[in-house]
Formats: sequence, C-alpha cells, structure tokens
Amino acid sequence: MNNNILLIFACILFVSASSVAQKVSTDYDKEVDFTTYTSVSFLGWQEDINLSDFEKKRFIDAFKDEFEKEN
Repeated sequence: MNNNILLIFACILFVSASSVAQKVSTDYDKEVDFTTYTSVSFLGWQEDINLSDFEKKRFIDAFKDEFEKEN
C-alpha cells in the first residue's frame, strides 16, 4: 500500500515539474513584415560559451535549415 502511495506521489511530482519546464515566451516586432527578408546572418559566438567547432556547426546548420523552410 505504501509503495502505491509513493508511486502516485512520484508521478504527480513528475507531471507538475514537467509542465513548469515547458513555458516558452517569444518577442518580436509585430509590425515588421518578415516575408520581405531574403537572407540571414549569424552573429559571432559569445566568448563565455564553451562550444566545440562540431557543436557550433550543428547550431549553424539547425538555424540555417529553419530559416530556409518554406512557410
């Protein structure tokens, strides 16, 4: 019986922690027509972020793929 209560409590705790971690917010200028943009550029990497060249390439490729998607 105690194991069932502990399992239920653990499940409730997991579900509540998962829902809190899913909050996302965005911010952009709603008056800008982003369909007129035809190119993108990446800013340099911050010095305090320690990424390997492999990781940087993965980020750049992921951004490039997203920006090139058709709407």
